[in-house]
Amino acid sequence: MINPKHKRLLLCLYPFPPLGGPRAIRWLHLAKALSRLGWTVDVLTVQPSRRDSFFDESLLRELPPEINVFRTYPGLYYSLIHLRKKPIQGFPKTTMEWFLFGLKKGRTLMKSQDYSILISSGLPFVGHLVGYALKRRNQIPWVTDYGDPFSFNPMTSLTKRLLGGKLEKRMLKAIDGLIVPFEDMGKDFLDYFPFLDKTSVQTIKNGLPEKFDRVPPADFGDRFVISYVGSFYKKGREPFALFEAFGRLKDIQKISPGTEVIIAGNTQRKYIDYAEKCNIGDLVRFLGQVPYEKAISILKGSSVILYVGSRFQYHNFPYKVLECASAGRPILAMKQSSTDLGVDFIENHNLGITVSMEKESIGNAILELQQLWQDKKLETSFGRIDKQQHYWQHKGQELDEFLTKLLQGETA
Repeated sequence: MINPKHKRLLLCLYPFPPLGGPRAIRWLHLAKALSRLGWTVDVLTVQPSRRDSFFDESLLRELPPEINVFRTYPGLYYSLIHLRKKPIQGFPKTTMEWFLFGLKKGRTLMKSQDYSILISSGLPFVGHLVGYALKRRNQIPWVTDYGDPFSFNPMTSLTKRLLGGKLEKRMLKAIDGLIVPFEDMGKDFLDYFPFLDKTSVQTIKNGLPEKFDRVPPADFGDRFVISYVGSFYKKGREPFALFEAFGRLKDIQKISPGTEVIIAGNTQRKYIDYAEKCNIGDLVRFLGQVPYEKAISILKGSSVILYVGSRFQYHNFPYKVLECASAGRPILAMKQSSTDLGVDFIENHNLGITVSMEKESIGNAILELQQLWQDKKLETSFGRIDKQQHYWQHKGQELDEFLTKLLQGETA
């Protein structure tokens, strides 16, 4: 067993509460779970702006005082763009400017604390770069946690894959462990980087917070409410066909009175304008980024939940799929990639209807779901998942076992 006094880790990542997003939420709950299991967790991250579109102050209430968070200057460009009154959509493309500030603080922490292990998480990729630099200087066991691959990610530009791929290969030769959110990604890493040790690759899936069940559903009365929680982005996940489908149904007067489409998440102006162009401005309500609990409340209170898969979904299981499935509402899933594990999950558990990203298919599915709702058969037409196996505490136990095994191998 590891000496409890030496169960101290340093986590390096760009987004952490009060910033939201998949990486931040994942490590908020994994850090809490590890803390309960006897680990001292120090977090090295950025000092975010309140104007950041991912800023969610409510997440700070979930951060226990025993988790030590060290925040550093994110960089000049980040500071300048967040002087604007209008929030920036998503992470700035210059997250790499945090590298020097994160590294400087990381070296200071390494000198003052006796860490048993170092963990870095990305995207953004800069968290791994800070971890790599600290690993080289201190020769401490290092584990990387990946949300998306880099070298073989179809969303990464060819230039970045060619230049960054060489650096990533060098980095992965220096790691002691690799964490991925699903098995297929682990297999892909082993195929692409054959020098990796299979025993050093561990799957830690995303989970649900225990408070999920305590969030009450939003009260939408007797309206037929279709909700989408998430963001759209250029070429990969855009709502054009979806909005066209609603526009067509409205034109032919097939939409039930009182129907409302709620979009909660960062939404660029061009998508809002397109909704107006489709004459559904009175049908769609754009809420912008909302706190986590409100997002879950919306999902639970909706009649139907929308899942829009990405065109570049590379063997990925998006975090939002688990939240949508756990909300217990039927899902209308729009599939754009044959390797979308989120759609596979929805289909395998009979959680809703899957269609292609074409306005005719989407429109027909909306009408089918609307008819089930009118006939009061929506509740009984689809399956449910067992949420118990997906709670974060179980994922934390899996991570604790992996880290313990890795460190025992290091000290054997």
